[in-house]
Amino acid sequence: LVIQISSTPKKKEEKHDNPIANRIASYKTAFEELPDEDEDDDEETRRPTKKAKKGGDPKILNAAAKAYGIYHKMKNPELQDVLRWNVGYGMTGTKDALLLRCIDGHVNGRLARCPMCFRGKLQLADKDAGQTVACGGYFDEEISARIPCTYVAKNERAPRLQPWYAEKPTEEQTEEIKKITEEHEAKASGGGGGGSGGAPVELLKLANDLDWPDISTMAGKKEAANLMAELCTSGDVTVDLPQDEKKARMACGKIIVGHPEASASQILELIVKEYGVSSNKLALAEKQKDAIAESCNCPANAGIMQAFLELGNLYLKEGNANAAGAYKRAATAIMGLDFEITADNAKGLCK
Repeated sequence: LVIQISSTPKKKEEKHDNPIANRIASYKTAFEELPDEDEDDDEETRRPTKKAKKGGDPKILNAAAKAYGIYHKMKNPELQDVLRWNVGYGMTGTKDALLLRCIDGHVNGRLARCPMCFRGKLQLADKDAGQTVACGGYFDEEISARIPCTYVAKNERAPRLQPWYAEKPTEEQTEEIKKITEEHEAKASGGGGGGSGGAPVELLKLANDLDWPDISTMAGKKEAANLMAELCTSGDVTVDLPQDEKKARMACGKIIVGHPEASASQILELIVKEYGVSSNKLALAEKQKDAIAESCNCPANAGIMQAFLELGNLYLKEGNANAAGAYKRAATAIMGLDFEITADNAKGLCK
């Protein structure tokens, strides 16, 4: 029996399929097949890699192969530095995972904020080695709760920002990265318009021209609220304040009371940050709907899913986590449907 057991061939260890390792291996192969620098570098005469011969895009693969050549000799801390310089990428994981993120950013640009929830950080999906990009939501400090997000899109459809730095950027370049990121986030959240603090330039000019009263007094606060409400709701560029005039004045007054030493332009910036610009919000809603359509199995359900997500966020801000969770789960269920919701079949959809 002992002889029989010892003579039995050992079973080969099962290799677990690792999409990220496989993707990096394909880049390595493509890198090794790249022509030498002194060879003709013309795209038409360059011999395609094996992957390209199988139907892949030779330009994308060659770009990734070149990026692999830049980063593959770096150690984990060096790769993490690159990701830190370019903002937005996770810096944990294996070397292959870090390497994949660096190559992706080098070729495509750094990932921007989520176009569906506007505040979540997009990440490459590990399960398919970055072929898709997903958002895990964000933490809302105002309500001390995590806001989930279900956005998923193909890598090539994900929003990107430039530039990408393979070497440590200068102080000026670092400030430029921060500026670009902040402007993008301001626009993504419904504010932004070219002015400081996110307020549109047109409104800032009008605010600076106001005969701003002394808001340390009650009479001054009321007058300032009236002036600011009128400025924000009349004109070609408006702030998305409540449509009721009294509620609009109350909204402005609340911010003025909380900042008794602020100037008119500073108050305007705070109001825009809180309520957003109407024209921006309309355009943003359309972009959000397009982003939701990419995540839905049936794009025609994007409008309904958008409504459920908005209701969930409103309930969450009111502190009703149970109702918010119900709407979020409903939105997730809608995303997975493979048929369009209509007036005829909606009543038949159960929990």
